[in-house]
Amino acid sequence: MGASRRSRLGRRRQRRAADFRGGLSAGIGLGHDFIGLQLELGAGHWAAFASAGPLKFSSLALGGRWSARPDGSGFGLALQAAVFQTTGGSSPYTDSRETVTSVAATAHWRWSFVLFDLGAGPAVSFDSYRFPTYADDSNLADDHKLIRVTCVGLLVDVATCGFPLDIELGLGAAF
Repeated sequence: MGASRRSRLGRRRQRRAADFRGGLSAGIGLGHDFIGLQLELGAGHWAAFASAGPLKFSSLALGGRWSARPDGSGFGLALQAAVFQTTGGSSPYTDSRETVTSVAATAHWRWSFVLFDLGAGPAVSFDSYRFPTYADDSNLADDHKLIRVTCVGLLVDVATCGFPLDIELGLGAAF
């Protein structure tokens, strides 16, 4: 193999290695598990991310992002989903578990190196919960009844639809 062919292959490998990137940011929005840290790994125009929010809830957000520029900066589109689960009291008379799944598609603008991410887009939420059971409850027909609600927007309370957009704001470092 000639020297020029070896140098071309070396340059190609360096470009491929340079395409891989990562980022760590803190922020708000569904892609940051409402408020939390987001880890992103990507190559070329595509990236995947995961986020964990406050430790008080069992929650996780996952998503994918496409960027117009191969370095991940500039305009981009993202699809993210988050699942939150809370548990009720430990009394045998209560069962107030709740699971909320939210999905959003957002348009983003991102600046690289110092990662600043700003985005917005529509969201849909799916809420499922059980009525609590109380020993003094006279309406036993609702005991442990599973309720499911679908909302356009992000939920602000049990079965209460809130703001119809997911607003993303993140600040961190790209590596």
